[in-house]
Amino acid sequence: MHHAILANAKVPDVASVLETADKLSAKHGITLCLFDADAVYNSRHLESAIVHAERAFARETNTAKTLASEIFLYLTGERQVSRALEIAGLKPGLSRAVVLAIGYKGGGAIWDLLDRLAWSKNPAGLEANPRALERYGVKGLNGGSEAAILERVALLDVRK
Repeated sequence: MHHAILANAKVPDVASVLETADKLSAKHGITLCLFDADAVYNSRHLESAIVHAERAFARETNTAKTLASEIFLYLTGERQVSRALEIAGLKPGLSRAVVLAIGYKGGGAIWDLLDRLAWSKNPAGLEANPRALERYGVKGLNGGSEAAILERVALLDVRK
């Protein structure tokens, strides 16, 4: 089970935000992932990355040590965690983030995180995000943008 939202975020210090997320992950017994919102095209892009990462762990074909890191790999279509974090990780000054919680108590963990960081839910939700297309170099597909993004996720299995 997973929950994801688009949040209006304030990221003055990435390390403190991630420390808070790690503490809440442990408290709630879930996995929390925080992404630069401009790296997530839409909810199907995120869901595809989750499914592929969970399948990699089930089949023991994962390359990352944690589910969160494996999701970053699939979301970005990259083979190295460091490169995936450069593309989709939080950066100082960020104003929008996607918060993903995997686990039974994920919804509560997200609200707990928003409260502790003084973030708010963005009502726009995880709609098609053209900035993500730019980030991944997807151009001029006339409606095939989602397919191109989802193919990037799936192709990581081949590139591994």
